Parts: sequence; C-alpha cells; structure tokens
Amino acid sequence: MLSSLIYHAKILIKGKRTFNQIKNYRRYLKSSLTTYLRYNPLFLSILPTDKCNLNCKMCQTHSPFIPDHKYRHKPVQDMSFELFRQILNKFSDALQVQLIGTGEPLLNKDLFKMIEYAYRKRMEVGVETNGTLIEKFLYEILKAPITYFFISINGH
Repeated sequence: MLSSLIYHAKILIKGKRTFNQIKNYRRYLKSSLTTYLRYNPLFLSILPTDKCNLNCKMCQTHSPFIPDHKYRHKPVQDMSFELFRQILNKFSDALQVQLIGTGEPLLNKDLFKMIEYAYRKRMEVGVETNGTLIEKFLYEILKAPITYFFISINGH
C-alpha cells in the first residue's frame, strides 16, 4: 500500500504538474472499469513522421518486399508543429507524450520544437528512434528536455 502511494506521489510531483493534470490523474485513480472513462488520456503517443532513413526487409511500413495491396501503407506528410500544438492543447491534462513513429522521429524538422512545447505543458517526453541519427543530432538530444529516450532494435 505504501509503495503504491509513493509511486503515485512521484508521478504527481515529478515534472511539477499543472492543477488540471493532478485533477485528471486523481480521477483516473478513483475510476473503476466502466464503459465510459471519467478521465482524459494520461499518455499520448504521437507519430511526427512516417519517413524512415532505413529500408528494413521486415518493416511492415517501408519494406520493398511487401507487395502492393489496398491496405499497404501510403506515405503522408510530416506532422506540422501547429497540428502537434493543437493536439497537446486539446489533451493538456496528459502527463506524458511519446514521440514514436512508423518512421524515424528525428527526421521531422520540428521534433525538438515539439519536445520543448510538450515540456512547457509540463508533460514528460519520450522519444523512440532507430538510433542511426543520434550522432548527427547528439547536441540537440542532450540539451532537449527528454525524459525517456528509447532506441528500438528490431530482433527479426
């Protein structure tokens, strides 16, 4: 019981949450399994780009070995900073945003602007990358307010 209280206290204290984030998290803690959720999303997963600098054979999105069919992935534009801003403003009660993708997030020209904006909204920020561009963006990565940085290594 005490460890559970400590865990929840750390979530609320970490990042100096807004009043609405704390209120939303408390609604989550008090909620039970129902058809209708009484709280807003706590975690957001956002795909800032679907461009990739690799061409992995096993990738369902970019592999040249997957034949064309009506459900095959179609390339889309990078997410703009403006759209990202609108999403975070709509879900400002969230505690964390994860920037992941069907591509390499570091290829979005506005990624570090997005990270900074989420941080200013008092959200923890996670980035998931394939790791191949870390050296190129090392300075920006190190100075950015990133809480979690994951390197995805596909085991296929």
